[in-house]
This record gives sequence, C-alpha cells and structure tokens, in this order.
Amino acid sequence: MKYILPLVLFFLVKTSPACKYTVRDIGFTDLGKVQYRLYFFADTTTPDVMISAFEKLSYAAFLDANVEGQVIKFPQQKNHPAVQFLKQLNISAYPTMILVNPDGAALKLDFSVKEKNFNETLWHVIESTVSSPMRRKITDICKDNYGVVLFIEGKDGKKNRQVRQVVKQAVKDIAQVMKLMPKPIENPPQLATLPRKDFQQERILIWSLNADPQFNEPQLAVLFGRGRRMGQVLKGDEINKENLFSLLAIVGADCECGLDRSIMLGKMIPLRWSKEIQTQMAEQLGFDVENPMIKSEMSQILSIAPSQKGKSAQNPLSVYREGIVKFDSIPSSPTVTSGAFRAQSASEAETGGNALLRTALYSLSAILLVILLAGYFIYRKNREKRL
Repeated sequence: MKYILPLVLFFLVKTSPACKYTVRDIGFTDLGKVQYRLYFFADTTTPDVMISAFEKLSYAAFLDANVEGQVIKFPQQKNHPAVQFLKQLNISAYPTMILVNPDGAALKLDFSVKEKNFNETLWHVIESTVSSPMRRKITDICKDNYGVVLFIEGKDGKKNRQVRQVVKQAVKDIAQVMKLMPKPIENPPQLATLPRKDFQQERILIWSLNADPQFNEPQLAVLFGRGRRMGQVLKGDEINKENLFSLLAIVGADCECGLDRSIMLGKMIPLRWSKEIQTQMAEQLGFDVENPMIKSEMSQILSIAPSQKGKSAQNPLSVYREGIVKFDSIPSSPTVTSGAFRAQSASEAETGGNALLRTALYSLSAILLVILLAGYFIYRKNREKRL
C-alpha cells in the first residue's frame, strides 16, 4: 500500500497531453555543459614538455567525456579562481592534479612522475578520471536498461544480504508497473555491486556520488541515462523498499511531472560517452539527444520546470510524494513546450466542451486503474501473509 501514492503520478500524467520525453530520456543528454574540470597545476620547475603532454592527452581522453582539462601556471596565473582548491587541500608541491565537480568539491589525484615515464603516468591518471571497471559497467547497463541500482557494500555481511533483498523487491515492484508508465521501458533496473575491496580503484566514482568510503553501513545510489544520479545516496537506515522504489519511479516519470529541474537532470558521474553509444541510444530512443533541435526542446522543457532557486535543497523523495498528494486536479490547458503542442492545445481550447469531457474520462480511467492496482497490492500482501 505504501507504493500506491508514487504510482498515482504515472496515471495522472497520462490524463493530460504528455511531454514527448521522460526523465530517463532527458537523462541521456548533457545539454552542452561541462560537468567536471581536471586542473593541472604547474610552476616554473615543471618541464614544458610535461605541460604539453597533459594538454594533448587530456584533449584525447576527454573528447567524448564530461570532463575538461585545464593547465594553471604559476606565478602567471596565481590569481586564477582554481587556486582556491590548492589552499583547500593544503597542496604546495607541483605539478599536481585536482578534479573538481560542478558543486566546487575538489579531489586531489595521486600523481608522481619520473622523467622517463611521465607520459604513461599522466595518461593513467587522466584516463582514471573518466573510466573505471564499474563506470564502464554502469554505462553498459544504463543504455540498455531502465537504470542501475549501485550497491556500495558495508562491512556487515548480514546487512549486505538484507540490502540485496530490499533491492530485489523494489526492482520487482517497479518492473510490474513499467508498462503503465508514460513511456514503457523493456528492461527493468539492474543491480551492480561495488565490493569494499574495490573502493580504492573506484575512488573517483564514490567521490562523484557523494558517497562515503569510510561509512561502514551499506549505501545505494540510483543511476540512469548518461550516468546521472537520481536523488541522494541512501545510507544505512534510509535503505528500504519504499525509498528505493520512489527514486526508481521518478526515472520513468513524464518530464513535465512537476519536479524541480535539478532533480530531473540529476548529477552526472565523470565518464566517457562514445559516439558509438550515442548512435545506439538514438536508435533505441527514436531520437538523437545530441541533435540541436532536440537539445533546444529539452532545454525549453527544463526552463519552465518549477524552480527551487532561493530555497534550500529538497529531498527528491519528499518532493515526489508531496507533488503527488497536491496533484488533485488536471488542468484543461496544460503547459506545453513546442509549437506542435501549442497548436494542439489551441485547437482543444476552441472546443472546450470536448476537452472537458475527454479530461473527465481520462481522470475516471486513472482513478479506476489506481483502485485496481491498490487491490492487487492488497491481494498480494494478504497472500504473502497466508503463505
């Protein structure tokens, strides 16, 4: 029964002319923004050949990635805004590399060079910012499935097993309603497990998720689209079927479901997204998210989404549920985002009686579907108790 409220959104969204895209669809575009920056700090003792090597290698590595490389030279650029990260991390030795996320959080990358092998060392560090075994796995899963539930293991084996069971149940429940969503998706979310022994290897991934490698309890992150994180990482007691189901449900929601733009987009992990993957996604989605016209339309949709500027950050779990509870009526003239939709809306406005009747019928259908679904969950729950 606790899952009924999150599902109402899908039915109510269907009662009005829907957006062409879902949250998952929009998650596959980067909208032209650089998400991460890798700074190479050099001083007068740093060989020019090394600086040149960084520029060339980072350009090649980041060509299809959401990271941008930049050289900062001392003393010429001592007033550059990025210098604050040196002070923040208490770094005074050069050369050094720092990865910075869109929120301004900084991570010092392990980097030491020898004259004979600095090219190899540079490439290894640069490549590690956009690629790792788990990130490659996440990319493969996201492009072919609803999304990924990334399970970051805790120290307690019993709790880890309990979390796997929670994920199994939540995925099973979301799979049962995927066909009822605004845009049905064939394959349900997949579980990817990050064992503690791989924490160092996946250090950048864990950092980019705002997860805590020192946290002894299990952690869960929902990822979708181009490696976007839905909501916050669930930790310890926050991990339950209801919370995980709600995060997963938002991924399949209509892009005009009333969520804040920052929640719909989600924060990306640093990763490579090749032209080959882009082509595959264009065939799968039926449109190319890198097409300038598609990007423009998506940007327009996101620009009219409810803004949270000036307000404290909200938990997407509470935002999602509150949005459903407050969605107590369906507007007869819904907000649209393209010329075609505007024309359709104008046409319906001219025949207001038909639009009102159609809305009433859709609303009644939605209510009946919710009642049927509620009955199903009650039946299943009672059956489980008898068993």
